[in-house]
Amino acid sequence: MEYRTAPPKPSGKQNAWLAYREVERQRREYLERQGDKRNPPEKFYVRHDHFVQMFNDDFELKGADRLTRRKLQYYSSPQAKLMPYPVRRGRHTSHYSYPDDYERLAAIWALREKFFLPIPMIRAILEDIPPEDYGMVAHWDGAPEDLLDTIIMFKEGFDSEDIDSYSASKNALGGATLDFLRPGEYSEEELKNRMLASLERHYSLLKEWFSSGKGVRFWSRLAEVRRQHPDFRQRVAKHGKPGIEPF
Repeated sequence: MEYRTAPPKPSGKQNAWLAYREVERQRREYLERQGDKRNPPEKFYVRHDHFVQMFNDDFELKGADRLTRRKLQYYSSPQAKLMPYPVRRGRHTSHYSYPDDYERLAAIWALREKFFLPIPMIRAILEDIPPEDYGMVAHWDGAPEDLLDTIIMFKEGFDSEDIDSYSASKNALGGATLDFLRPGEYSEEELKNRMLASLERHYSLLKEWFSSGKGVRFWSRLAEVRRQHPDFRQRVAKHGKPGIEPF
């Protein structure tokens, strides 16, 4: 198409759309080259509005659950001290780093919005874990107490296989777990014998539970309830005690 004068300029809305497409292109290129040690991708900065949009799109956050610019600013504020200050670029516009700030925000969002932890506790957790563990926190699908245990034991030198084995044994030991965690209660040999005896007893009970059909019905019903009420807030609000705010 030929123009006798200068071609028409995109509208403000079109400019914003084109700019966001460029951010998505940069991110795709980064992810494609992430494992390339010979030609590693470069980190890049994202304008605050695009940063918020990308986060909401990735985590499918809608309505009241969406990340807002105001909340992002609060996380960077001296009161919260959860996110680093944004970098000012081009007309003093706030920019955040990808992937560093993005992955940290994902961990913060999980701890705050999924587990409802207080800001000081989140700050303490972030100080205790290396950045490479942010992804684990962001996608943690267990209880927050188990997450805290995992962070502590990683610092003690244990690995993911140890954590998985601990979770399986804790579930099998049931209520006896707390007895075994009392310091100085038993010698290592006594502790081993008592744990093995408890495991045999509990595995026998679990086998009986599943053989009766009740165990399968329980798991099936739990899966159905979680499909009906996928949001933890909804489940707590519906099944919580009358007259008590869940959070």
